[in-house]
Order: sequence, then structure tokens, then C-alpha cells
Amino acid sequence: MRMSPKRKASRIGSLLSKPFILARSQANNGAALTIAGIDAKTPHPEGGTILRRANGEATGVLLTLAKKLVEPHIPPLTQDQEERAILKGLQLMAAEGVTSVHEAGISRKRLPAWENLARQGRLPIRVYGLLDGNDAELVANWVKRGPFDSDFFTVRGFKVYYDGSLGSRTALLAGPYSDRPHEAEMTERISIEAIRKLAEQVSPQGFQLAVHTIGDAANHKIIDLYRVLRRKFPARDLRWRLEHAQVLDAKAIREISQLGLIASMQPSHAVGLARCQGAADAQLRLARRALDTQGNPLFCCDAKDPLWAAASRLVSSAGFNRAGSPDFTIPSAQLKDIKVIETWVDGRLVKPFTGS
Repeated sequence: MRMSPKRKASRIGSLLSKPFILARSQANNGAALTIAGIDAKTPHPEGGTILRRANGEATGVLLTLAKKLVEPHIPPLTQDQEERAILKGLQLMAAEGVTSVHEAGISRKRLPAWENLARQGRLPIRVYGLLDGNDAELVANWVKRGPFDSDFFTVRGFKVYYDGSLGSRTALLAGPYSDRPHEAEMTERISIEAIRKLAEQVSPQGFQLAVHTIGDAANHKIIDLYRVLRRKFPARDLRWRLEHAQVLDAKAIREISQLGLIASMQPSHAVGLARCQGAADAQLRLARRALDTQGNPLFCCDAKDPLWAAASRLVSSAGFNRAGSPDFTIPSAQLKDIKVIETWVDGRLVKPFTGS
């Protein structure tokens, strides 16, 4: 039965009166801001920005580290809730034909849920875990413990958040943002020296390091750091990663290949490049092609959409091997119409998620 406009408005009003957070867009409603004590007089926290209206009132959008003003007020999930959320997410990916994923930045509070699911053999697809490298206590505990390997859950790395994002204009760029430079708050969330110390702490134990780098300035700084670390640990191929590697110039592309680094890229990030000078779509296509042909993997975070994004920006048809040697090709426009019939992992049929 169709809901009347009046009843729909009433339902929406009822929902909006309750505090909520839209995590992906970093948006909070007025009730959530009130609980967190955020108003027109609240100063911007270090490394974060509170977006405001013309009268100074907070809009509800909290950029980068400003979200930490609200996070302490969010009721924690129980371990059962964490496990159900993990299983539902993995089952959704399995339904798209994904058989293995990387979970980057696993927090201390969520880790027990992952470990319990792995211990009970309930993970439907394989998961490579990178722990939260910005959490010093978590790092120290796992350096003592060492990497963990099992059939469906592996912990062998740390993810570190270095700069911000293009959407919030907090990524570190070599030049100003081209659309609204006065609103940009380029952010360094952890110092290069702190990342160096972390790498020297975890590398002897065989842990991989993956550093979140969006802007071209951020990518150059981490590439320079990795160069120093490669000299310090010449016998170890720890597959250093640049997470996202979103804005690259020709020099960075050459150095990534020369140093044998991994550019962990998402094709869908192309949509944000209009915000930075010199990062035209043509340059993006060149960067993706150069990285692929120089032997660096192009990573996708979900199934059909990133494949389509990569294909539509790189080539007229998509192969499922490295460019130039596909097993088969189809027109890129048909990628979104792929239907997954069944997903099998380790000889087992992955069944649909039945929880809520």
C-alpha cells in the first residue's frame, strides 16, 4: 500500500528527531550535534573541519578528524552485532562473485569479532586483514604476537591514514584545489617521522605497511619514505602499499615501478579528480595504463562497478587479466549486466545471508 504524502512527512520527521550519523558522507543530524555539544561556537578540532552555514551554525557535516567530536557518543555495538554486520557485508560481496577481500584498518574493538568468526569457520570468503596502524597500543600488541594466518582470515599488515580525501578537500596536494581553494583544509593526520618509526617497528616481524595517500604531495612523501625504508630493509620484500594512490604525476608513476611498490587503486576515484589542478581524466587514463603495464596490480574494492569504471576510462573493452593478454573480452557497457549465478570458495558453495 502506498504511503500518503502526509504520513510520509510524519515518518520522516519522526526519524529526523532521533540522532543519526551517515558515516560514509560524514553527516550528522541536529539531534546528534546536540548530544555531542557542537554549535556555532565550537572550534574546529586539529586536523578536522566543521562545515557551517553563513550564520555560523553547523551544517552537520564533519570533515576528517572532526568526526571524533561525535564518535565517543555513539553506543558501541555488541560483538554479536559486529559479527552479524561483518557476515552480511561479506555475503553481499559473495553474491557479486567476490571470493577474497582486503579489510583495511581493522580497529581494536572490531578485531575480536573477526577472530571469532574465523575461529568458528563462519567467514564465507577469504579476508586479508590490515590492522589500524594509527592505534599505538594495537600495534604494540601485534608486534609481540606476530602475523596470523588461517585458511579464511589473515592478519599480516597495518593501514595508516596519512592525508585526507578529495571530497572533503583535506588531501595533501602540491597545488591549490581548483574549485574552492579557500575551503580546503589539507591535513596530515600523522607525521612522516611517526610512519617511519611504525615501519621500523613492524617490518622486522614481517608485517606489510599500507599508507592512505590521496593527494600528489602525499604520494610523493610516502614514496620518498618507502625509498629510505627499502634501503634499510633490503632483504625483505614486504610489498609496501600506497592505499588509493589517487593523484599521481609521471614522476610518481616511474618511482612506484622502480621501487616495486603496490599502488592499491580504485577506479571509482576518478570522479573526484576535477578538484585538483592538472589531474585531468586523460592523465588518469595514462596513469592507470602505465601502472598496469609496468607490473603493478589495479585493485577493485567491489565487483561490477569498478570493473566498468576501469574499462570505460582505460580501454574500449575489458579483459580479466593484465592489459594486452585477456582470456576473453566483452564490451565495457555490458559489465554492469553481468549476473553471478553461484559463488564457490575452497570447494564450498557460498549460501545467501539469512540474517537481518
